[in-house]
Amino acid sequence: MPGWTSHIGVRSSWIGYVVVCEDENEISRLNRRDIVISLRGTATCTKWLNNLRATLTTCPFGNDNDVKGQTVNSMVETGVLSIYTSSTSECLSLQQSLRQEILRLVQKYNNEPLSVTVTGHSLGASLAI
Repeated sequence: MPGWTSHIGVRSSWIGYVVVCEDENEISRLNRRDIVISLRGTATCTKWLNNLRATLTTCPFGNDNDVKGQTVNSMVETGVLSIYTSSTSECLSLQQSLRQEILRLVQKYNNEPLSVTVTGHSLGASLAI
């Protein structure tokens, strides 16, 4: 981010919701426990400024092979990647927070089949992908 944005603050303002199905009848009917993680859209000046960073960069989370077996270099918007991976000494990145929460839930329900859906609105939808 440009130096002039330093007064805006970098503390994360993530609001996400984690919903775990506790209805035993529904778990039995689906033959799994459903978990939904929902992320909200843009809410702070810092996030809006990052939204404007729309240039593409290579996605660092691994690339897949296409149907012909050729490597596909996935791309992501620079601002979205920054929002997803940025952390401070006081606040975990969204990537780290999601990983911790999903691991916690997998450990909690370790003997059950699980379905985890990550979704969101606006920026939250971009981050969910």
